[in-house]
Amino acid sequence: MAVFTVSRSYGLYMEDILHDFAEKNKMDIFSHELLIEVAKKIQQPVEKIEDLYSMDSFNSFKIFLAEMLQSMADSSSMMVTGSQIDAPVYFPLFFPTYKVKEEEKKIENRKSYTDLMKKVIEDLYRKDNVIIIGRGSQVILENYPHVTHLRFDASIEYRITQVMNNEKRNEDEAEDLIKKIDKKRRDYIDYFYGKKVDSVSLYDMIINVERLNGKKLNKALQSLL
Repeated sequence: MAVFTVSRSYGLYMEDILHDFAEKNKMDIFSHELLIEVAKKIQQPVEKIEDLYSMDSFNSFKIFLAEMLQSMADSSSMMVTGSQIDAPVYFPLFFPTYKVKEEEKKIENRKSYTDLMKKVIEDLYRKDNVIIIGRGSQVILENYPHVTHLRFDASIEYRITQVMNNEKRNEDEAEDLIKKIDKKRRDYIDYFYGKKVDSVSLYDMIINVERLNGKKLNKALQSLL
């Protein structure tokens, strides 16, 4: 059984290396596809799910989550109210109120975004031979057997150079972009899972791609199978 989760700082451009590794070992690789699957389940445009990485305010998130849960409840008796969203409970858990209809229905197994993402990632785990990039997979599968949790990182100077070369940005623009996206990824894991994305305890191996790259990196990855 071979299941890998991958976390990475921004500006490393690991996609080609990971895809080559997956192809060589006949593994499937998932990243954006996870969002598409969750979007289907909650009947929301995938762009709304993607926005979770770019929300700068808690209020924006609350609005999104209310809309998401309401879309799941449209065919039921559940109604999410604004006052309930503002209740002083721990993010992102809150309890929707109910709107009574002629036929009372009790909604069971209502799932939040994290519940849905957890199910999608667990389904992939059971299929085996997969590489799952991001989306909190290192937390969701933290205690699952036969999973290798990887994090890729490098110095800010190295990443600035990579972004300048790949995104055609000047040095200041590259640094700002790195800091912005790194913050979004940190916030995502913190908000949804209450973890620090760079916590050593989440990973089996943290790789500095500034020092270990090319054939040496491929060899290191291959040794983990």
